[in-house]
Amino acid sequence: GVNYPITKKIMLFGEFNFNSQSYAPKKGHLTEYILNNVDKTEEISNAYGNVEIEFVDELHTDPTISPDPNSPQIVAKHSYPFNGYGINIGVKFILWTKIKEESGTL
Repeated sequence: GVNYPITKKIMLFGEFNFNSQSYAPKKGHLTEYILNNVDKTEEISNAYGNVEIEFVDELHTDPTISPDPNSPQIVAKHSYPFNGYGINIGVKFILWTKIKEESGTL
């Protein structure tokens, strides 16, 4: 940030903010599945059985084994970014200042 004094009692200030984080869920639940504006949630639920999802770091699959309909679906983990940028600009008004007292020694 930057402070720019105009007078002893008035200052202009500006600052730049940046926030960055990511989110990667570990578990999930299918609540709605829409394809071409048609709700197909019931069809997916009937076809796959369990609509619980488990996200893992590494996905090891065997195409010869059929998935168990009573266990959660195993899906590769995906990270979602949450970033924010911002600029703050304003005026500071100093209403009073604290005066330092000088104490004399005897």
